[in-house]
Amino acid sequence: MHASRCTLGEKHMKWRTVGQVGLFVCCTIALVVFLQFRRQSAPEFGELEILVEDIATISEDATDRTKYVFSQDDPRQDGWLTEVLHEEAKQVLKSFASYWTQTDEQLVSKIKQVLTDDFSSSPLQPAALETVFDDPLIRIERALFPAPSEGNPLPPNRLDRREFVADFQALWENSPEVSDLHIGFKIFAIEAPDSATFFTRQYVSIDGKIADHRFEIHTTWKIDWTKTHENKPPKIKRVDAVEQFEKSVAQIQGKSLFRDDSENLFANDSCYYTQLALGRNYWRKQLDVRLEPDISGHHGIAVGDVNGDRLDDVYVCQPGGLPNRLFLRQSDGSLTDISAQAGVDWIDSTAAALFVDLDNDQDQDLVLSTLSKPATLLMENDGTGIFTLRSEPIIAKVYSLSAADFDNDSDVDLYLCNYSSDLGASVSLAGADVFGDANNGGRNVLLCNQGNWNFVDVTNDVGLDVDNRRNSLAASWDDFDNDGDVDLYVANDFGPNNLYRNDQGTFVDVAKMVGAEDRNFGMSVTWGDCDRDGRMDLYVSNMFSAAGNRIVQQAKFRPDLTDNLRARFLQFARGNTLLTNSADGIFHDISASAGVQLGRWAWSSNFIDINNDGWEDLLVASGNVTGESAGDL
Repeated sequence: MHASRCTLGEKHMKWRTVGQVGLFVCCTIALVVFLQFRRQSAPEFGELEILVEDIATISEDATDRTKYVFSQDDPRQDGWLTEVLHEEAKQVLKSFASYWTQTDEQLVSKIKQVLTDDFSSSPLQPAALETVFDDPLIRIERALFPAPSEGNPLPPNRLDRREFVADFQALWENSPEVSDLHIGFKIFAIEAPDSATFFTRQYVSIDGKIADHRFEIHTTWKIDWTKTHENKPPKIKRVDAVEQFEKSVAQIQGKSLFRDDSENLFANDSCYYTQLALGRNYWRKQLDVRLEPDISGHHGIAVGDVNGDRLDDVYVCQPGGLPNRLFLRQSDGSLTDISAQAGVDWIDSTAAALFVDLDNDQDQDLVLSTLSKPATLLMENDGTGIFTLRSEPIIAKVYSLSAADFDNDSDVDLYLCNYSSDLGASVSLAGADVFGDANNGGRNVLLCNQGNWNFVDVTNDVGLDVDNRRNSLAASWDDFDNDGDVDLYVANDFGPNNLYRNDQGTFVDVAKMVGAEDRNFGMSVTWGDCDRDGRMDLYVSNMFSAAGNRIVQQAKFRPDLTDNLRARFLQFARGNTLLTNSADGIFHDISASAGVQLGRWAWSSNFIDINNDGWEDLLVASGNVTGESAGDL
């Protein structure tokens, strides 16, 4: 089989170039709803539009486009004092985090630069920690900070600057052997009565290594700031550790629970070093502009045993111009590239891949979704890992694939999530028409397997074309009502999600009825019985936004908003959602009490029993474009 090179038309080019900036607007800026500062009225929720009407005036020159976008996000021009102060406080905290590589005396001297003379702090760790989990792999301790007493909003014992330094170091047991230390702050709330005094709330994360053990700490601080001069950074006047404190310690000596073993696994294959390890920033400079990797990195992987040796192999999708790769797993665990001989080295930009037995011959066939030439490809496996295209390409710009036997006829059917209504449109602007209730995306498709590689679009026939333009990014099947057929959950960007109940092959969207809509930025979904009650629960990946939390809580943001509407906006920024399935068929949101909201900018999640104790754990993949920065959201 010959790989096919993609060709992009003018329409796609227009959307791609604007779309790269648009993703940053819609996700990093518009997530803040967020930075619609200039809007003066508060229409009904369904009428909240993102301000994109002047995008068309952006120069085609990339530098001008970037300057235009960021000129719209200047808090000094907008009169947003709190965001100006937030930026200054963030830089102080960044410096504070960097000081801990100094010796003790240097450290105290450095700390004095960011703390006021009359600085005070509460103890940074609760007096007693409760062990809430302990097994051979990991120990987790947790406690709540004591609530302030009536009439005394601050804890009675206060620490001065030197005591504060010692107490902070005590978080990692004052160990001289601490190494690989990382300290991070994320400001999610701010109040500024005036330009000289303001208050922030921030998540604090600390991790590192003590001797042969890794540790990780998560807590929340409230900081009082003082700014004495317009041209000087603010100083920290008071720190109060508030809410919950959690400390985890890996109990495996000499190694982490997980490690990056890529170089060892790919040691026998040069393509790891010449392609996979180089990253987007390298390839966007090397490839033709029409093949430049999408800023949001929509390129999936699939895992399955393609040659029947009972070892899982890996298929890696790549941007246009770079061949997709099929790596065959060897008995020693290493991976060998067999893409060309397997006939699967397509060089069209590929968003998704799925290994699944489509013809009931007991081997893993391959489904691919290509973006540069929008099509879904069905490829037959001969049982040895050699693939042959078995159908005419199904024209659709699909961002994710899922499979299940929805009609219980013993043939696996396919569900295609088509994010964009326009085949040439970028994912980044597709949801811009109506923020929070978008229904202008692409049409998702259910393909019924008729046998002999014949697939028929039955979306309308089975009731799945209801609310079916929802900018869908992912879908997952499971039998949530335990009636013997699989139901379908669809995670949607810019709007409510769908839960299609399967009634013997006919579907009804019951998401709102059973409390499973989760009106956030749906990125992915996974099913699992997290409470072991025999009913499948849902975990939906969304996006946590510190900026969204900060800004929407302030009265200056759309002062005419009702409390209900403001709460709806905050819902967008809160993060991931865990919905438990109860005996009465209603889903209950336990995200906050379960402590699983803060998945950062979460793209994908999976229920998986990591430590083999019989309970479903959660693995969350998160991140955003960071350029050369090693940090992330």
